[in-house]
Amino acid sequence: MAEIEIIAFTDENGGEFPFEVMDRLEYKGRKYVVLLPAEDPDCDEFLIMRAVEVSRGNEEYLTIEDENTLNAVFRLFQERHQGEYTFR
Repeated sequence: MAEIEIIAFTDENGGEFPFEVMDRLEYKGRKYVVLLPAEDPDCDEFLIMRAVEVSRGNEEYLTIEDENTLNAVFRLFQERHQGEYTFR
């Protein structure tokens, strides 16, 4: 069984929100992560963020402003995971 990777984000009030990493992808030389809320197994909305290495082994996660890039990364994810998820 593969090890589950969790990334936790903290809001301005100190609330922590864990996300499970469903995949790591590369698109046009940049790295992206596809996430699902770890504490909501019924959620079917993926969160896609750009992963930027800020120091050895440490990443920062950035929102994707460009809708075309977001859609392209999601299509790549769909292609890699056909049959694993039901995509609308």
